[in-house]
Amino acid sequence: MKADLINKQLEETDLNQYLVIQIADNSYALSILPIKEIVIAPEATPMPNSPEFVRGLIKLRQNIITLIDSRKRLGFRSILENGQELFRMLQERKQDHINWLQTLYTAVEKDGDFNLTTDPHACAFGRWYDNFKTDNYGLEVYLRQFDAPHKRIHAIATRALKEKELNGKSAAIKIIEQVKNTDLKAMIDLFDNAEQAIKEAHRELAIILEHNNSIVAITADNVSNIVSFEKEQIQQSELNERNQFLNGSVNINGDIILVIDIDRFVNY
Repeated sequence: MKADLINKQLEETDLNQYLVIQIADNSYALSILPIKEIVIAPEATPMPNSPEFVRGLIKLRQNIITLIDSRKRLGFRSILENGQELFRMLQERKQDHINWLQTLYTAVEKDGDFNLTTDPHACAFGRWYDNFKTDNYGLEVYLRQFDAPHKRIHAIATRALKEKELNGKSAAIKIIEQVKNTDLKAMIDLFDNAEQAIKEAHRELAIILEHNNSIVAITADNVSNIVSFEKEQIQQSELNERNQFLNGSVNINGDIILVIDIDRFVNY
């Protein structure tokens, strides 16, 4: 893991060295001087009456440490909120497919019309699925499992309606029940178990800092590397003028990196 390699580099501190971290698709630089280590962010225990950007308390060995949600601190949406929203959306799409198959069943049983889409790319889940992109390999592999049963569910409508014409309602309903107990069940299990896959994909790092003789942690989506630059290289911009937690930005090999002011970032 890259964090482990960087932890080794942190042992050799330099005034002009900075850790580059990713937060909400942006790169930020932190002076490595106060950084003690980088760990997988543990689940935090909420603190009553704390600011919104304080995730809560975490335990690291014998230390109880305040964990600051860096996304919230910088005005972005929490990565946890993004994951929760994705899971809620998937639960809605699960119900769509339960309703879809029930509508087909009713149309066959009651001799009604079936007007829902038979195209797996045209339903709300299909449109999302075809356009969703992720850099997380584990989540990508998990989502691939939806493809086959989802396509088979939508294909059943034409087959069941044709079976009804040829062999009657009972034969068509038998096909629908079979799909309900196989492909729909598989889809429901995937939808319900997606929460853990999403949590794994959105797992954050915690940067452990020593600040004013106490230990504090801040979240990061990821860590990149350690770079060196002089303070004179930090440029002022409209962005950091609007954000009190930034000292400015630096250009490292064409990449713009925003420099965090640790004092203002962790003090509240």
